[in-house]
Order: sequence, then structure tokens, then C-alpha cells
Amino acid sequence: MHFDNTGLLLFQLLIILSTVKFFGFLFKKINQPAVIGEIIAGIVLGPSLVGALFPTTFGFVFPKESIGTLQQLSQIGLLLFMFIVGMEFDMEKLKGTANQSLLVSSSSILFPFILGCIFAYFIFDETLPNHPSQFSFVLFVGISMSVTAFPVLIRILGERSMLQTPMGIFVTGVAAMVDVIAWVMLAAITTIVQGHSLISSIYQVLAIIALLLFSIFAVKPYLEKHFSDKAIIHPSSFSLVIICLLLFGLITSVIGIHALFGAFLAGIIMPEKNKIKEKLTHKIEMLTTVLFLPLFFVVTGLRTKVDLLNSPELIGLFVIVLLLAFGGKIIGTAIPARMTGKTWYQSWSIGVLMNTRGLMELIVLNLGYDLGVLPESLFTILTLVAIISTVLTSPLLDLISYLYRKELGKA
Repeated sequence: MHFDNTGLLLFQLLIILSTVKFFGFLFKKINQPAVIGEIIAGIVLGPSLVGALFPTTFGFVFPKESIGTLQQLSQIGLLLFMFIVGMEFDMEKLKGTANQSLLVSSSSILFPFILGCIFAYFIFDETLPNHPSQFSFVLFVGISMSVTAFPVLIRILGERSMLQTPMGIFVTGVAAMVDVIAWVMLAAITTIVQGHSLISSIYQVLAIIALLLFSIFAVKPYLEKHFSDKAIIHPSSFSLVIICLLLFGLITSVIGIHALFGAFLAGIIMPEKNKIKEKLTHKIEMLTTVLFLPLFFVVTGLRTKVDLLNSPELIGLFVIVLLLAFGGKIIGTAIPARMTGKTWYQSWSIGVLMNTRGLMELIVLNLGYDLGVLPESLFTILTLVAIISTVLTSPLLDLISYLYRKELGKA
């Protein structure tokens, strides 16, 4: 059987979407977010399972020369996804919980970040394949261990009917603030990793400030005026939105920061009147989650090689990273939450929820991989940690609830 380039892409899409849908269905049956099954489907299709068991079939379905096309399409999916995340970002809710959640959100990201940096400092190897600087390596490992998957977290809260509870509202505010801090940190780290000189870095900062001012005082008012009397989003208006998304992605890419940051900013400045954000999300979300994000999961899966963990040293490293990631995030969130007056039950529950890494960490890891900072073995370890932390969120919440009820029963 022989395919031309278009035929091969269609065949790959058929295999990818069918597998992702099947795994998403399976994981929903066991009370897990479908996105976790979709992420695992990507790893199953990669060299860790299909590639190891059926190398000839794997080589036929995913020849090396086709990976670039899948990666580029996956990047379009990430831009659309970050645009949606930006639109779902509720600034008013962030303001409403800022006083309470500032301590918790700061500790939730800084404590695991510091632990990750210390850990990375001691495991840095000067013979790493892409020769990253130690400083870049340390910073990227730190940020990869400190993010929270805001969209997945919201879905878990919704599935557990916790979104409108006091704890759900508090966690949402904390996670939103962590999202902002994480993306600012990631933008700064990306700049450092790319090795810009002091002068170019100053120009870069000035360019970012100019973009922010331009978006707030020019683009946002224009969009609000354009959509002020529109109950329905027509194709011409939708084209304007897509142009804005692509323009912001292009500008941040030219500045030297990943296009994802531009997409996120474009989402934030979309007008809220007439439920424009909600309508745009409805138009974009289905195509993004059904078609484009599965490509990202598979690209991640193609980079994840579990068979690299083939020595006691690497397995031990995996266990250490897992413990540090869980401990840093949960303890770094629970203790300050308790200091704000939350009960221990609430505090540990908030810590577990903030330990949900999911898709956001995969984005960070792929960015680090593309920049040549993260070697394959550590990329694989951190990818597995991201999956495990998200899979265990619901079971750990159930365990905490069980232990809490048991303690009340004894009292």
C-alpha cells in the first residue's frame, strides 16, 4: 500500500482520532477526564508501545518525514487552545479572590519551582546532547514542575459539582493567578534560554510592554466597538478574530517569545459583551479539541520513549522527580491555604487540585524540548509525572474525603 502526502496525512488523522476517541471514552468510564485518556492515547501510538511492539507498522503509519507536518498542525491546535484559555480567563474572579489567594498562589508555584531548580542543579550533566546551559536547564525544570493545568482543573471541579462551592471558587482564583504567574515566568525563562544579549533583552521587554499597551488601548476598544451591536458572529467578524489571534502570535514570535503567549493575550482582550467570548469559544473549541489537540498528544507521544527508563538510576530519578513534584505542589499549596483559615481537609484538597498538571505541563515540556533544553530521558520522566499527577487527582480527593469523614466519625 502506498499513500501520497495527502493520503498519508488523512490516514494518520484517521488512526489518531479513532484511537484518541476510544481512550477518551474508556477513561470517562472510570471517572477520569477524557483528556487524560487522550494524552495516554498519544503515548500508546508512539514508540513506547506501538513502536516497540510493531516497529514496521509504526514506521509505515508515522514515517520520520511526516512528523514535521503533524507537529506544525499541532502548533495551530495549541494556538487555538491558548486562545480559548485566554477567553476563559476571568479577570473579575481573579480580582475577587486576590487578597485571599495571593499567598496560596505564590507559594503554589514558587515552592515547587525552587525544589525543581535545586534538583535540576544537582542532576545537570554537561554532556547533554543539545548542550544547554546549566542556568537554562535549571530554570526550565523548575517551571515544568510548578505549573497547574487550569482548563483540566476546571473540568474536574465541574464533574465533581464543586465549581460553585466556596472551595471551588477559591481554587479557581488560585489556579487563575498561578496561570498568570506561570506564563510570565515561562516568557522570561524562554527569553533567557534563547540567550539574548542584554541590549536585545531590553528591546524585547520594551516590545512586550508596547504590545500590551497596544492591545489594551487600541485593539480591545476596537473589538468592543465592533462587536457591541452583534448578537451573532458572522464570518467576516470571525475572520477578524482569527486575524487578531494570528497577528498576536506572529508578533510575540518575532519578539522572541513563543507564539502561544500572543494567542493567550489575544484571548484575554476579546470583548465580553453579548457573550462574545462564550460564542467564540463554542465555535473554536470543538474543532480544536476533536482535531488539533489529539495531534499535539501524538506528537508528545512520539517524543516520549518509556523504554529510555531502562536502568535503576533512571527509574530512581523518575521516583525522585515524582515525589518532588507531588510534595512540592501539594505541600506548597496546602500549608499556605491552612494559614488563610482553611480547614486541613480543604487545604489538602486544594493542594491535590493544584497538583493537576495535565496539558499545561505538556505544553511547557514540548517548548523545552523544542528549545533543546530538555533531553529525551528527562522529557519522558516529566511527561509521565504530568500524566500521573492528573490521573491521581480524583482518587486522591476521594481518599482525603474518606479520611476526613473517618476522622469525624471517631470524634
